Formats: sequence, structure tokens, C-alpha cells
Amino acid sequence: FTPHAAGADSGTLTITDASRAQQVPLNGAGELSNVTLTPRNLEFGAVGVQISSPAQTLLLSNGSTGTLTGISIVTNGVFTETDNCGTSLPSGGGCNLSLVLTPNTTGVQSGTVTISSTNGATMMAQLAGVVISFELLPPSATSVSVPSGRAASYSLELMPASGSIGNAT
Repeated sequence: FTPHAAGADSGTLTITDASRAQQVPLNGAGELSNVTLTPRNLEFGAVGVQISSPAQTLLLSNGSTGTLTGISIVTNGVFTETDNCGTSLPSGGGCNLSLVLTPNTTGVQSGTVTISSTNGATMMAQLAGVVISFELLPPSATSVSVPSGRAASYSLELMPASGSIGNAT
């Protein structure tokens, strides 16, 4: 089967001998080739708990000769997605997916974004980040008297909150 376009195609194989003709139905589906998603992995680094990360972008490109139709974009994990893709992408077209890590708990977070279409193109990107939380601990003295016009320094300590990993600087 050599498809010439994306989508379902069918035909019939007819075998004829001296006494009769027999038919066998043939069915197949062509998929769009040269549809790409870049990059395939996004690393969000360290993000504070209940603080949205800066957005990162994926590019969906249609380098095929057909239109990508019925586009569906699904994320899982603690990631949200917005895009300018619509439900179809013409040949030679591209669109951007903007992803944000939106954590509620600390620890390593992972997920995926999956893009699929009704004419066979399916791609996935891996998403990951580390969610941290720190407590600010003042020294034993909670106030300092400073004469007018003079500088003062005051030390504070950052400690990982329960369940957090990583360092604060």
C-alpha cells in the first residue's frame, strides 16, 4: 500500500481464473509525514510552590503536502497549555504551544503534552520541573536599632520547607 494522500483509502483486488472472479477488499490509511514538534522535552527548572513558571514554547510544524486536520492538544500533570494552532494546520504552516508549570505541591513534577490529528499525526513532548518551597527564618533578634544616616545589615536564613529539595541563594 503506497498512499498518495492522508486519510482512509480502499480498493479491491480481483483474482480471475478460468471459472470465476474472486474479490478481496483492501483498506488502508495514509498518514501525513514530516509533521514535527520541537523541542521534544521542556525542562522548567526550579519553580516556587503555587507560583506559575515562565512560559516555554513548543513549535508544531507541518512540512507535509497535506493539511493537518482535527488537531487535539492534551496536557497532563500540573502543566497548562495555550496555543494558536486551531483545529487545522495547512501545508508549510506552523503554530506555537505555550506551556506553564502551575504547581500546588513541592517535589519533582512531570507530565506530557500530546498533539494528535484526525489524519494520523501524533506527537508527544515530555515536561518536567522541580517545585520548591522555603521558609524565611529570622535570627534570634527580630529588630535592630540603627542611628540615622547609618547602614545596617541584618541576616536571614532560608530553609527548605517540608518536602522541598534544593538550595536557595
